Amino acid sequence: MPPRTRHTGLNLITAQKLCELGTGVPMLSSNLSEFSGKTSILKYLQSNDRFPKRPICQQFMEKLGGKKCKNITHEELKDLKPFARCMPLCVLRRLKAKAIMADQTTLMNITKCLRKGQLMAMFQGLRESVDPSEMVEKLPDSVLPMIPQSFLKKVNLTALKNKKKIYLQSVCQAKMTFSRQLSDFSDEKMANSDTQDMMKALSDNPDCLSKVQAGRAALRFFAAAEKRRGDFIKNMTAEEMDRIHLILLLYLPPRKVKDLPSSVCPSFLRKMKAANLKLLHHRAPSRPALIQKALDCLANGRNLSALTREDMSKLGQLVCELPASQLRLMSPNVVNSSLQLMASCKHIPQRHRADLKQLIDETYGDPSDWSAETMEALGPLLVLDENAISSLPNKPWMKDVLFLLILRMLNVPRALEKKLFTLVTATTSHAACRRAANITTDNDDRTQGVPTVMTIRVLGKNNVYWTAAQLDKMSNETFLAIVEILGAIPDFNEQQLAVLTKKAIQAFGPVSQWTEAVVEQIGCIIKGFSDADLETFPLTLDTIKDTVNCGWNASQVTSVWKAIAKNDNLTAQRLGVTEIVTLDQFLCGLNTSEIRQLDKEAFRDAVGLINDIKCPSMVAKQLKLRLVSLFGTPKNWTEVQVCESGNNIAELDPEEWKSLRASVFSFIRQTAIPLIAPKTMATFSVEQLMELGPGNAAMVTDEQRRVLSDEQRAALEEALTGPSEQTLKTGTSGAPSLGVEGTTAFMKPLLFFLMVVLLL
Repeated sequence: MPPRTRHTGLNLITAQKLCELGTGVPMLSSNLSEFSGKTSILKYLQSNDRFPKRPICQQFMEKLGGKKCKNITHEELKDLKPFARCMPLCVLRRLKAKAIMADQTTLMNITKCLRKGQLMAMFQGLRESVDPSEMVEKLPDSVLPMIPQSFLKKVNLTALKNKKKIYLQSVCQAKMTFSRQLSDFSDEKMANSDTQDMMKALSDNPDCLSKVQAGRAALRFFAAAEKRRGDFIKNMTAEEMDRIHLILLLYLPPRKVKDLPSSVCPSFLRKMKAANLKLLHHRAPSRPALIQKALDCLANGRNLSALTREDMSKLGQLVCELPASQLRLMSPNVVNSSLQLMASCKHIPQRHRADLKQLIDETYGDPSDWSAETMEALGPLLVLDENAISSLPNKPWMKDVLFLLILRMLNVPRALEKKLFTLVTATTSHAACRRAANITTDNDDRTQGVPTVMTIRVLGKNNVYWTAAQLDKMSNETFLAIVEILGAIPDFNEQQLAVLTKKAIQAFGPVSQWTEAVVEQIGCIIKGFSDADLETFPLTLDTIKDTVNCGWNASQVTSVWKAIAKNDNLTAQRLGVTEIVTLDQFLCGLNTSEIRQLDKEAFRDAVGLINDIKCPSMVAKQLKLRLVSLFGTPKNWTEVQVCESGNNIAELDPEEWKSLRASVFSFIRQTAIPLIAPKTMATFSVEQLMELGPGNAAMVTDEQRRVLSDEQRAALEEALTGPSEQTLKTGTSGAPSLGVEGTTAFMKPLLFFLMVVLLL
C-alpha cells in the first residue's frame, strides 16, 4: 500500500494552481501549516481578496478615480499589477514607454497577466516612442511572438541574440524554421551551435516540432551513420550515444532500439529520464521499444523482479508506457511505487488501460474501499475506469482529496466533476468552513439542493451541474454575491440560462439600465438573452474580453459585433490589429461585405493570432478569400501561411486543396481537419494524406474516413504512426521545399526565416 502520508497531494500543488482553486480554498480541511515553506501561498490564501465584497474590476476603476482612460504613472502601474486583466485598451496604449521598458520586473509581471488584445494594445502604445530594436531586446520572451511582422521591418535583426530570434517567431513560424533545419540535418552539424540551439528550443517547446520532419531527420541520420559504418547501431560507443540528441533517439526505429548494445545503457537511461515524451506522438512505434530497452538496461541480465524503486525512478516519463504484463513481473514494492509514479502521467496508452485497471484492483482492491492515503496517491488513475468514480463513497475526507486530485490533472473526466458536485451539494453544513473564512452566507444552506454562496464558490466551473430548478431556488442575495463565478461558465444549457437571465434582471434591474460593469459581471450568462437584447447591451472591446469563449452561436456573434461597433464607434474599415485580435471569435460577426473592407495590413498582422476562430461557412469563405488576397494562390502557400490560415483553410475548394504541396499538410491546424468536407478530403492524394502527421491524422472523423479509398486509409495510418524506413528509401514523401533562397538558408536558419517572413 502507499505510504501513509496524510494529504500528500498538497505537496504537488503550485501557487498558481492554488490561485485557480480560488474560492474553493475554504473547503479544504487540511492544515495550512503544510504550506509553511510557501509564504506567498499562505499570504494568498489568508488574504481577504479571496472573497471580494465587490467585483475586482470595479475596484480597479475606483483606483482610476472612475476615469476609464486615465494616464497612469509608472508607480501607479506597479500598484495595479493585481488588476492587469481589468485594464482597458486605452490605458495600455497610454503607458509611459521609457519608464516601463526600464523596469523589467514590472514589465514581465504585467505582460504575463494580459490577454492577446491587451498585449497588442500595450505594444502599439510602446512602439510610438521606443526604438524598435530596443523594444524587441527588452520585451519578455513570451511577448515576442505577438509582434506584428510589419513592425519587424524596422528591427535590426542581426544585432539580436540567437535566443531572441527564436522567441521572435510565432509557433507557426518556429515550426517551419525548425522543420527546415531538421530536413537539412546531418551528423556533421550535430555540434554546430545553431543546431544545439534548435534542439534545445524544440525540447522546451514541443508544439514547435514537426513530428513528420523529426522522424525523417532521425531516419536519415541513422541511415547515414550506418552507411559510414555498417555496425553503427549494434556497436555504438557510449561517446557516440552521448552525441546523439534526444529528439533523434526518440525516433530511432524499433528494431534498431532493440539492437543498441548494453554498453550505452548508462547514457541511454540518462537521456530517457530527461525525455519529454510530448516530442513523440502517442502512436509512435518507438514508444514500446524504448520502454523495453530501458527495462533491459535496468535489469542488466536479471529478472524484472530484481528491479528496485530507485531503478524505476530512472525511467522518467517512460514509466507511463509500462504495460501491466511487465509490472506483474516486479516485486510488490516496486509495483506499488511504479503505480504511484504513473499517477502523475498525462497520458497512458489506450491499449494498456484495461489491464492496468485490473492490476490496480488486484493490488489495492475496489476504489470504493480505498483509504484517503491510497486515493491521494493513486486517484488520477481513476480515469482508467469512470464507473469506479461514480461509485466512490461519501466519506468525510473524500471532497478534500478529489478537489486536490482535480488540480493535479490536465484533463479532468466529466465523471469526476460530477462526483465532486454530488459530494459538495450533499454536505449538510458548511458552518465550519464559513467560520474559518469569516464569511456570512444564506440562512438556508442546510437545505440540500439549494445553491448557496459557499457551495457555488467551492464548485467553481462545476456549478454547471445544477439543474435549472435548483438554480431557480437561489436567492437574489446569493446571486449577487457569486454572479461572476457563474458568469465564467460557458456550458450552461438553455434551461439553466433562462433561469440565470431572470435572476440577473431581478438583481440588476431592466437590461436597458445595465452598465458595462454589470455586463462584465454576468459574463457568459449574457448568452441567454435574445439577439435583439444583445444589440442593446453596453458591449465594448473592453467588456467582451472574458466572454469570447462562451460558446456563442452565429446569430449571437453578429449581434455582439453590432453592439460593439455601436458603443465603440467602430466600422470594419477602422479595425486595427488590436481591435481584430481583441474581437477574436466575434470577428465572425462581420458580414461578408464588412470582411472585404478590413484593412489589409491590420488583417495580415492579426491573422496569425486569430487562427483558431471558427466562423459560419459563408464568413469563413470570405475570410479565406482575404487570405488568398494576402498570400496568393494556395498552390504557392508556405508552411507558415497554411498554419496561419487556421480553420479557414477548410473552405478551400477541391481544386485548391489538390494544388497544395504535400509538405505543408503537417502545418494545417488540427482544429481545421474535422471542418473539411468529407467529399473534399476524398480528393486528397496519398502523398498529401501521409504528410498530415500524427496529430492531424488523429483528428480525421469517421465520416471523413469512410469516403477514403483503401490506399488513402493506408496512407492515413502511416501518417498516424510516422514515416517508415521504406518510405524514406522510396522517396514517397519529402521535406518542405525551399525555393532559391533556401539554398543558403541553413547557414543562418533562424535569421533567414525571419527575413523571408518580412518579404511576404
